[in-house]
Amino acid sequence: MVKGLEYFRDYFKEHSDKYVLIGGIANHLALNNVGIEPRVTKDLDIVLVAEAIDEALVKLFWEFIKEGQYEIKQIGNRKIKI
Repeated sequence: MVKGLEYFRDYFKEHSDKYVLIGGIANHLALNNVGIEPRVTKDLDIVLVAEAIDEALVKLFWEFIKEGQYEIKQIGNRKIKI
């Protein structure tokens, strides 16, 4: 299992209909479900469902970011402080 996936799922369990996991983690889960050994991925690629975003999700999302001590967002070569 990918490190942090269960923690993420538990943290956002009340909002599981408001996001979709994509990329390497989605591939990992799909292959694992059919008994194929997936490649290792180190991150979670997440798409938020825009129509489902509400104040509770935004608050919880920022709590998650602060708890994880995430500080920098990088776009290309630019770094933006959060």
